[in-house]
Amino acid sequence: MKKFNTGLIVVEPRPEDYMLGSFIPYQVVLPDGNWSKYFPRGERQKFRRIETMACVSYATNDSAETQINRMIKEGIIETELIKDWIDENGDFNLSDRFLAKMSGTTENGNSLNNPPETLRKFGCCPEKMWPGSDEFSWYDYYRIPSKEAIAKAKKILDYFDFN
Repeated sequence: MKKFNTGLIVVEPRPEDYMLGSFIPYQVVLPDGNWSKYFPRGERQKFRRIETMACVSYATNDSAETQINRMIKEGIIETELIKDWIDENGDFNLSDRFLAKMSGTTENGNSLNNPPETLRKFGCCPEKMWPGSDEFSWYDYYRIPSKEAIAKAKKILDYFDFN
């Protein structure tokens, strides 16, 4: 029987990896635990022509987007400085394609470590600056981002620590 490749490459955590209880103190942010009203909308990992194998990149961005959307919708942060990352729905929206490429996703997928570390160290540009498309081949989707997208990705780290 052929094993189905899910896109997750399992590797052991490294001592320098950020994990709850190591570098990040535990804190209850949403007492009822219901984050659904802050979830990103319209995210697709699989396109008509390709399966991106980027599940860990999408999950990493979804987590950051959900948390920042909560802060926006509850009036905890202003959006003026991060307006380029705000989409047409008023949601914070990072480029999943950018993070997948920059974190080293391959046709076999990626580890749990790489996308969060890439986001933490190099940031991520807005979705509208480096979107996916049904028309993309694997080569198109995983093209090296433009210098502008890479510079914009780094800029988000002026406003957030993605720990």
